[in-house]
Amino acid sequence: MVIKTSSPLLIFLCYLLLLVCSLEAQTSGYIIESRIIQRLTWIGDEYAQRYEVVIEKEEEGEYREHLQEFTHDYFIIVSLSPGKYRYRVIPYDYLDQPVQGTDWVAIEIRPMLPPEVNDFSPSLFYPEDGAIHTIVISGKNLAPDADIYLRRLGNEPVIPVEKIIHADGSSAIIRFQNSQLIPGE
Repeated sequence: MVIKTSSPLLIFLCYLLLLVCSLEAQTSGYIIESRIIQRLTWIGDEYAQRYEVVIEKEEEGEYREHLQEFTHDYFIIVSLSPGKYRYRVIPYDYLDQPVQGTDWVAIEIRPMLPPEVNDFSPSLFYPEDGAIHTIVISGKNLAPDADIYLRRLGNEPVIPVEKIIHADGSSAIIRFQNSQLIPGE
């Protein structure tokens, strides 16, 4: 029996097989979630053989166990979703018995929201000796502890002398001394 490679039925079957494989690959869980990795560290105990790290998440006003992990290092790497947590570290001695652990340490994982700058003003400054130049920025998701600065040609940052970010993250004010700015840049 001879099969012709130009047979329309064979080409159709190959195409159908590729299509089915392609659809299967697409439906097998292709959801990607943005996650931030956290590194929890502590000061080690020279007599500890290992550490137990217990992480609890606050849910409806109560803490519930979220993660329990053992390690020989002085840190663990975790990926926690946004929320309020607390953790404690319990050292284990040479006999593999737990000893007094640390107090609970409260942490909060805030959602990762990309900052957006919608507008800023003014776009030009006129040099004046001793002047303080103010830029007003409006946008979204401007974190209270965000680094905001100007960048010179060549990527050198110009750090403001004052930075005020509105609590709701919708606007910021940054101020520069005239001596920090170079005419024409």
